[in-house]
Amino acid sequence: MRQRLIDRAKRALIRRLRTRYEMIQPIPTQGMFNFRCHENCVQYVRDRPGERLGIVETIYVDGDFPILHYLVHDLAAGTYREVTLGWLAPQHEYYLIRPVHPSDFDRIHAEFSRARADWAEEFVGWFGRAVLRIKPEDVL
Repeated sequence: MRQRLIDRAKRALIRRLRTRYEMIQPIPTQGMFNFRCHENCVQYVRDRPGERLGIVETIYVDGDFPILHYLVHDLAAGTYREVTLGWLAPQHEYYLIRPVHPSDFDRIHAEFSRARADWAEEFVGWFGRAVLRIKPEDVL
């Protein structure tokens, strides 16, 4: 039952992304190949103070799995840079969720955790969270 609820939540989340959010295609820029995209983006932006760069929250779809993810936004060019997955970027569908305010860069991990919890809460009801103990990381 628990896994069926998780799978249903993932399918509903992907359906929401595909019907209500803009799909973007980031430029493969560098490949860190770790699970710290939010921190990679902050470091990338800080290492380039002369460029007009921001950070955006996205969710990418890898097969049947939605994954909360962050990209660097080149504000001057209007493009997005994939600084974590590098050459793997074209293999995924990326959906733009929101820009991250620069004042949140110092607490980017808290932003990541909050966003993940919010998406999970929206797609997993109280029963799944409280009784079946479905966590945000189970969903995305």
